[in-house]
Amino acid sequence: MILPRRSLLTCSVSLLLASLLLCACHAPESSTEGESVEEKPPVDTVRISPEAASRLHLQTVTVEERNTSNPLQISAIILARQDHVYPISSLATGRLIRDNVQLGQSIQAGQTLALVQNTDVAKIQAGYLHELHSNEIEIQQARIKAKLAHQNYLREKTLLKEEISPRRDFQMAEANEQITKAALAGQEEHRTHIQSEAKALLGVYGLRPTTPNSESIYSTIPLTAPHSGTLTQKLTSVGAIVSPDKVLYEITDLSEVWLEMAVFPQDLRKLQTHLPVNFTLDSQPGKTFRGHIDYVPAITQNGTQTVQVRATMNNQLGLLRPGMMGIAQIAQPVSKALPFLPLSALQHYGRESFVFLPTAQTGVYRKQRIQPGATLSDGILVESGLVKGQQVVSQGSFALKAELLKGLFTKAD
Repeated sequence: MILPRRSLLTCSVSLLLASLLLCACHAPESSTEGESVEEKPPVDTVRISPEAASRLHLQTVTVEERNTSNPLQISAIILARQDHVYPISSLATGRLIRDNVQLGQSIQAGQTLALVQNTDVAKIQAGYLHELHSNEIEIQQARIKAKLAHQNYLREKTLLKEEISPRRDFQMAEANEQITKAALAGQEEHRTHIQSEAKALLGVYGLRPTTPNSESIYSTIPLTAPHSGTLTQKLTSVGAIVSPDKVLYEITDLSEVWLEMAVFPQDLRKLQTHLPVNFTLDSQPGKTFRGHIDYVPAITQNGTQTVQVRATMNNQLGLLRPGMMGIAQIAQPVSKALPFLPLSALQHYGRESFVFLPTAQTGVYRKQRIQPGATLSDGILVESGLVKGQQVVSQGSFALKAELLKGLFTKAD
């Protein structure tokens, strides 16, 4: 028998309801009331038993704040002051015949470093003595003429008074006396000019004219130190041909030296002249040298390359030498209070820095990421990630880090 279409639709709905009821009867039972599924701890926490905590001697500290200037630490190198470096060359071409100094020797201002033989000096000296001798003869002749003219003047004056000689002869005698006096004065003045000229010409070479009675004519030029200091370069030896365009010696005054510091552009704005600088040497640990900033370059654009900031260091004891390298520490003029931690509390993994904080649950410690700041002698400052008053694991934090990493690796497996 064929059922009508309406009857077929009614039967289909009945079968669907029966199937749903059957599935509901075979569904798994839910957990009974009062029972709960154990929650898994977060990946940034460590759970340890009370026995393990006692064995690890875990200790915590309360985060405090330090009001510090957060000093800037920079790599630095000692340089000689360029305005305290004195190159020395020969004032004339010649041969170096004597060398009196050694590299590294302490030099006093005016000290003779070497002697250079030069024929021009001998010519100047010989010409001076020749002119001086000729002038001396002319002066003697002028004196004789002046003396005779004076005697003739006196005689003509007497004859005129006695009316024996005419006035014309007296006037000629008087004029002749004046002429001979002027000639003598001219020769004496010429002697002064000869001496001044020789003094100027020889003074260029650091020499003085010899006395007229000297029988020797020297032909050497002394090379003298213009300033006290240390002989830092020696570029010649006995027998070498030297000239004014060649530096033979270099003297450096090291009583003050420059400290050149490589500063990143973002730190440059924190610096200004006259700020104090403390410098420690890699080769002399434990010693601190003090100075002050005297040059901060002006930059007009940002960049990643370092710029050179300069400080002047007192070096009266001579312990600092050009080329020495170390660390410069510059205190910042603006200070702020930052959280402070002992170094034992700080841990690192990869690029992360973190500490462990105890939680409300016994035996559970949470990893807290932080941004470390400046390192002090007894700990480290924290730029971000901690606040004053928090409890931080100080002793045993490395063991907590090991447990955390072991848990991470186990989960990864």
